[in-house]
Amino acid sequence: MKIKPNQEGQALVMVIFFAAIAMLMILALMYMVYRGTAMSRVQKQYQTALDAGYAGVGISTGFLDSGLYLQIPSSTTKPVYTTPSASSTGATITFPAVGTLQIQNNDSTKCFYNKIFTTLNIATNTWAAPCGANDSTIDPTLNPDFQYAVTGVNTSYYVYTKIVDSRRGLTAQRPPGGLEVARGFSNRTQAQGLSITPQAYFYYTVEVEAQNVKSNGATAETAQISFDYAY
Repeated sequence: MKIKPNQEGQALVMVIFFAAIAMLMILALMYMVYRGTAMSRVQKQYQTALDAGYAGVGISTGFLDSGLYLQIPSSTTKPVYTTPSASSTGATITFPAVGTLQIQNNDSTKCFYNKIFTTLNIATNTWAAPCGANDSTIDPTLNPDFQYAVTGVNTSYYVYTKIVDSRRGLTAQRPPGGLEVARGFSNRTQAQGLSITPQAYFYYTVEVEAQNVKSNGATAETAQISFDYAY
């Protein structure tokens, strides 16, 4: 006696099998779209935090050119400079008007004053008192020299700037601001293996960190920038 195969049952199994494969492909495609959207959002948040960090670089170099005073006006619309969660431990930060950031180095008893006008002691890896070990670490959120917040839409960007090294150039101590000098180094003979001559009064290494802080206080994204600057 012959047993005929159940062709209808086989067809049903095949339909279920291909339907499962199609469902898995759809789920995989939806996951890829979701991950792509999430990564795009994260990248956008990082880029915005990085832009805030570049603003910190611009403010840092602007202040280093003076060494004593810098004021940056802003319109009363967003973004504006506002007081961050904690006061700066270095320069004197004030806001004389809405959206206006003012940075002053007017207290010679602060570590920040020594950072601007004197060189780092390589033996102790810090500057003269009142500077301490935390003032030369590469973490700009630890004893920052200037600190401020830039407000955006439903978020704020906290920017921390810190000088972590300063070396002499043409002079042992930095002269007052307003001097013009060629920046960098020169080797007048163009020969190899000879010592180079500094062409700036002072050299600084600066760390900048920008944090995207949400309205609930949580840090969403962080961008860090390191740069050298010749005065």
